[in-house]
Amino acid sequence: MSAGSDVKARLQGYMDSLASGDVDAVMAHYAENATCEDPVGGKLYRGLEEIRGFYAQAMAGQRLRIEPLTPLISTTTNYAAMGARVISSRGVINFVETQLYDDAGKIIEMRAYYDPADIEPG
Repeated sequence: MSAGSDVKARLQGYMDSLASGDVDAVMAHYAENATCEDPVGGKLYRGLEEIRGFYAQAMAGQRLRIEPLTPLISTTTNYAAMGARVISSRGVINFVETQLYDDAGKIIEMRAYYDPADIEPG
């Protein structure tokens, strides 16, 4: 498997975990010292405890449906990106997400790019 396809597989695994509604499955993708910025320009979550709190709140009481808007994109290094739409009972968000992975394949940086003003009501 090439480095690029390995990174794409990591991103796809994260998206599958997110759609499953299982916070523990999502958190298994993160490194201990990771950061999560969702949306970029908003609160920066640092470390597993803060990131878990973010996902627990975002995923509470609902199933997320994720529709890719672009192919999964990776570099020959540890970066990946994709454009997608997340659909939930709270609304629809079109976003671009980037992830950086450590050498163990865990997310050390996740950034989601969208404007909260553009969230479509659910």
